[in-house]
Amino acid sequence: MEILFGKKHPHEVLHEAFAQHLRDKGHAGAKIAVHTTATKRPLSGWDEDAPVPVHGKIAYEDHPKKMGFEPGSYSKENMPTMDSAKNRQQKALVPQGSPIWQDELRKYENLKDSIRKLIMAKLEARDVSEED
Repeated sequence: MEILFGKKHPHEVLHEAFAQHLRDKGHAGAKIAVHTTATKRPLSGWDEDAPVPVHGKIAYEDHPKKMGFEPGSYSKENMPTMDSAKNRQQKALVPQGSPIWQDELRKYENLKDSIRKLIMAKLEARDVSEED
């Protein structure tokens, strides 16, 4: 597994690959959402009385937090596809208002640009605090 994914969990690699696919198709800035374990449980058939499977916890709780997703709620406003014919089962099993993770698809930045922005932000914050 390490040969394919390095030290990253497969869900992390797949999530980022899908995000890059969306960027490549010109969808930077689009709203994106990820299920929580609460909304994924009925769709996956996980036993209500059993603990969430480890892969489910990683994919639907740990990873979205790590990626900076914010808690939200499932609704037509933030998940406009929920009314499509393809999503009838999901709509029936996941009521509006259920918890989800949401974010905006960020434009890709290479590592050097990300580090440069981080350093500049820290320097600017230090300059402001020194002025006080």
